Amino acid sequence: KDNSTSCNYHCHCKPNRITFGTFLKACHRLTAVPYSERVAAAKYAYTECCHFGQLDEFVVTQLTLLLSFDNYDQVFEQDIIRDARFPSFIAFPKEYSRNA
Repeated sequence: KDNSTSCNYHCHCKPNRITFGTFLKACHRLTAVPYSERVAAAKYAYTECCHFGQLDEFVVTQLTLLLSFDNYDQVFEQDIIRDARFPSFIAFPKEYSRNA
């Protein structure tokens, strides 16, 4: 059992880039859920995705579809170029995508 993260994933079913991207896509489509809750879920998913080294273009695209520009700093924190309208996958640390 991997206790290195706050989620309790079974050893045989750790999330991958498709899991995270699809979860973020669902957050984007769940318009009945308040936007602030969807942003909080996106921030958590992004943090976990980076922890597992699964960040890729699909995940970043789903994040940019979900978030308004004003929320980029809240989710991406120091991981993006501040003056960019859209975050670039190249700008993220390599360890975030080490397993993707």
